[in-house]
Amino acid sequence: MPERGELTPGADPLAGRSADDLVALAGGSTEDELTGPDRGLEHSAYYAVIFLSLVGGSLLLQGRSFDYYGGETGHTVMEAVATILAFIVGALALVRYYSRKQVTFLLIGCGFLGAAILDLNHVIGTLPDILEARVRRDERMDVDAMYAWTWTAGRVFLSVFLFMSLLAWRQEDRDEEAIPEASVYMTALFLTIANLLFFEYIPLARLSALGPIDRPAEIVPALFFALAFIGFYRKNSWRRDPFEHWMMVSLLIGVLIHGAFMAFSPWPHDPLFDAAHLLKITSYLAILTGLLTSVYLTFTREASVLGALTQSNQALAREVEFRSKTERAVKESSERLQRFLDNANDLIQSVDAQGRFLYVNSSWKRTLGYGDEDLDRMTLFDVVHPAHRSALEAELRRVLDGGEPRRFNTEYLAAGGRLVILSGSTQAQVVGGKAVATQSILRDVTEQRLAQRSLDESQRNLEALVEHTGDSFCYVAAAHRLITLNSAFSLAVEARTGREPRAGMLPSDLFPDEEDAHWFREMYAKTLAGERHVAVRSDHVDGQLRYTELYANPIQSADGVVGAVFFGKDVTQRVRAEEALQVAKEEAVAANKAKSDFLANMSHELRTPLNSVIGFTNILLKNKDGRLNDKDVGFLDRVLANGKHLLALINEVLDLAKVEAGRMELIIEEVDLAHLCVETVQQLEGQAKTKEGQVTLVADVPESVALVETDSAKLKQVIINLVGNALKFTHEGTVTVRLELAPDGRTPTAIAVQDTGIGIPQDRLEAIFEAFQQAEAGTSRKYGGTGLGLALSRSICLLMGYDLMVESEVDEGSTFKIVMGERAVRPLRRGPDEGDGAAGDDPRSEEHPGHEGQPVVGAAGMSGSPPGSPSKPPEAGSADAVAPNGADTGAAAPEEPGADRAAAPKGWGDFKVLVIDDEHDSRVLIAHILEEFGCQVFMARSGAEGLAAAAEHRPDLITLDLIMPGVTGWEVLKRLKVDRELRSIPVVVVSVVAGEGRGKLLGAVDLITKPFEREDLLRVLWRNLGRRRRGRVLLIVDEPRTRTRLSSVVQGHGLEVAADHGTDVMEALRREAPDAVVMDLRVPGLHGVAALLELRDDRIHTGLPVLAVTHPGLNAKELEIVGELATVHAYAHGAAAQLEKLLDVSFPLAATSEVEA
Repeated sequence: MPERGELTPGADPLAGRSADDLVALAGGSTEDELTGPDRGLEHSAYYAVIFLSLVGGSLLLQGRSFDYYGGETGHTVMEAVATILAFIVGALALVRYYSRKQVTFLLIGCGFLGAAILDLNHVIGTLPDILEARVRRDERMDVDAMYAWTWTAGRVFLSVFLFMSLLAWRQEDRDEEAIPEASVYMTALFLTIANLLFFEYIPLARLSALGPIDRPAEIVPALFFALAFIGFYRKNSWRRDPFEHWMMVSLLIGVLIHGAFMAFSPWPHDPLFDAAHLLKITSYLAILTGLLTSVYLTFTREASVLGALTQSNQALAREVEFRSKTERAVKESSERLQRFLDNANDLIQSVDAQGRFLYVNSSWKRTLGYGDEDLDRMTLFDVVHPAHRSALEAELRRVLDGGEPRRFNTEYLAAGGRLVILSGSTQAQVVGGKAVATQSILRDVTEQRLAQRSLDESQRNLEALVEHTGDSFCYVAAAHRLITLNSAFSLAVEARTGREPRAGMLPSDLFPDEEDAHWFREMYAKTLAGERHVAVRSDHVDGQLRYTELYANPIQSADGVVGAVFFGKDVTQRVRAEEALQVAKEEAVAANKAKSDFLANMSHELRTPLNSVIGFTNILLKNKDGRLNDKDVGFLDRVLANGKHLLALINEVLDLAKVEAGRMELIIEEVDLAHLCVETVQQLEGQAKTKEGQVTLVADVPESVALVETDSAKLKQVIINLVGNALKFTHEGTVTVRLELAPDGRTPTAIAVQDTGIGIPQDRLEAIFEAFQQAEAGTSRKYGGTGLGLALSRSICLLMGYDLMVESEVDEGSTFKIVMGERAVRPLRRGPDEGDGAAGDDPRSEEHPGHEGQPVVGAAGMSGSPPGSPSKPPEAGSADAVAPNGADTGAAAPEEPGADRAAAPKGWGDFKVLVIDDEHDSRVLIAHILEEFGCQVFMARSGAEGLAAAAEHRPDLITLDLIMPGVTGWEVLKRLKVDRELRSIPVVVVSVVAGEGRGKLLGAVDLITKPFEREDLLRVLWRNLGRRRRGRVLLIVDEPRTRTRLSSVVQGHGLEVAADHGTDVMEALRREAPDAVVMDLRVPGLHGVAALLELRDDRIHTGLPVLAVTHPGLNAKELEIVGELATVHAYAHGAAAQLEKLLDVSFPLAATSEVEA
């Protein structure tokens, strides 16, 4: 096949010419001279005569009774002659094989040699003396069977090999691999020996007659001889080849020997029997004659053949020269045609009848993306789209069968799977009067057809949409006449007017009512003027008021508006639904306001009395005058415990109601979850220690966790609830708070609380998240609780976009997991001295050495709250009792110009605090705590009184309740912040709703939720009463490099540094009056842990923020004490980072105040 993209060379001038044509062209002999004349008719007549003669003779011998018996001697002589002839034929055939190397002669030779050996065995085995001896040796010997089987074996052997010679010729004719010579010899030898041994040692009985056939076994060789005769007859070489002619004679005689003579011989040596043996000799003589004649003719014709070949070679030389010239001319013409076809834009292809590619032009390959290698292994039908394959096959067959060319469309698949649509025609390529291939010229019409398909599909879709949209549709021409309409429009108009609309109607034809017709005419006119508009009509149809919304759109063209499209939609249900929705919305707004008011009032009415109960109980428990005995103190402890329990229950109920009412707000900020988990565990460590069993609370928190954006307070509330439940239901073992990370090792994905407690039955895993539900009916009585905690926790998680899941096994434990959604994360900020963030530099690793799965020692939180051991408040008027300097969120006004920032700090007795609360008990409780601390207190019963008192007394701090009659706390806060004289006063919100609506509390510096603990109020004093001064941090550090690094951090926050190198901590505190302390426990002579105990025993410094710089020499007990008393602790190289965090929390507004100042 020619290369793809090249034209096939011109037609071969010798192609299609016969051998006679070539010889004649050479001027030499014809085929008759080379191979002999065609004697087909003559030979066929000869075969017919033989057949008829032998069949007639057989019938003659069968039909008459002859008194004939040939005898053993005559049989032996005939078989001996046949044996000799078989050896001669076999030898001559092998000689012929080695001269021509035709496997046919090899099989004929082996067949006759094997038959000769088997005939010899037949001769010897049927000799009278030998037969008699064998009968005496074996009385079972059947003489007649011996004659039959030894005869049949040789004849079957010969017939099979002659048939195989035919098969070998057919194999050579198809150019298939020839049968190996050795295989033929081995097969012949094996079959010969097997026959000899078989009949020698396994005597067989003669087969019984089968009807008129006395010897049924003769049918087998007759069949093989007949098949060989038919095959060679179809070969047709017998017409000219003398050998094959005489072989045909031999095969025909062989067929009749067995089929007409031996098959009907009833006994040995009868006329048919002996005639068959004579014919066997005749058949051998016939094939011998053919072999000898063939050898003779080969030698006699050799000279003629050589002369003819010489003349042929000369003619071929002349033909080659002529052909060379012709090919050059054809090549030049082909190249011109090739260039023309390759530059054509159309796709040109030529394929044969089987679809194999003969030629494709460059445009074909470029369009479809196939190369020559692809075309060599593909057919045209591999390229055609399966849906078009059968149609294209039929078209090509039609053209090959002589059909006229005609245009057709088809689709091909390009190399990348792209669909290519082609249009063209094909015609047959005829060679020698026969169509051998098809040639096609195709044009790529993909874009046009796809565009047409898209247009047709859009048209159909548009028609279907218009008809089945359910809305009425019509198209009106510029003359106001109806052009197109759908069934919905027809039904709507007919239902309203009783008239069936038709194309061509005017509005007056459609609507009998003149008012309706006028309305539509105006609508038509506005739309045809180019205006789009929507109108809603109300009409009475079948006694009902129906609303229809009409959309009018002008149809624009290059000549302006040519018509208008109108869509009509029945919106009766929508209008009625909107009316009902408006009513429902108003009712819902009213109900929601009532619910919000109810929640606010209930929160205020329940928490305010509890605030007084808990607060005054705490005051009584101090037993200052010693009047209460232990029993009374126990009663008060029970009152306090039950008050707190009731408060927790109220908080849970109200919080759950807020979530369900959608009133719980989230305050999203960046949160370090690792720190949050550790801080929560430290906060609950005391609860774990109070349990009777051995329960260890563990924080399993990885290092370098990315920040997440969430509501830290709400999330901490959930973790506390989960840890509290775990501690409640775990008698011994471990409760672990684990922070799980994504594969990147930094992004938090979940917070798990795992315990080894009593577990939860599988059928109760979902029920526990329902309000007032617990795992079992007796759980509440045994362990306490209301069943609201988990319901509230899950609600809060869902509000934050998380989920709360549980896995549990009874008696094995439970795992509650807060599964977090995707959150914006950023890398953790590092302190100025943390280096490259190595593991040893992580401040958490110093602050909480047991965070990697080890028990965590409880420590004071970083919020500046007082440690767990309570202390007495500082005495009123104490000049040394100075709160740490905070900073304003923007509420505090800048200092007065010229104010002395280095002025001596105020004492507690110099601070004035205004308490604004409408509840008498709350005012008294807050005033009691403030006065106990030494502050001057003023009280106001309402918002109006509070504003007046603030203007009169100019307090240093205001505590404000939000829910008050008349002027509310929000209004008070708003008025304070717009008053230039009062806006600088810090305001602390103390209310049952302090945690809500923080966005409304503009200017509030702190929030305290009622009921509150005494320590909550003290913490606020520490943070806010120091706002009038700059703020001072006392550094008790003797190592110069550490002191320099920590001083830079303090000064970076706009605070003063007070350094001390002595060992008397209390003296330094009295002298410097600091707002925070950094104490290096390694200072020689300081006795760091003892100094820290002494500091916390001083009631003035109960809430003073303290950073303890620890060292590896501390034992576990000392570390536990430091964790309980210090606000935060760290090793020296991590102290700067922890000081950053401590100052961020304790002085959150220092930087802002400096900027404002």
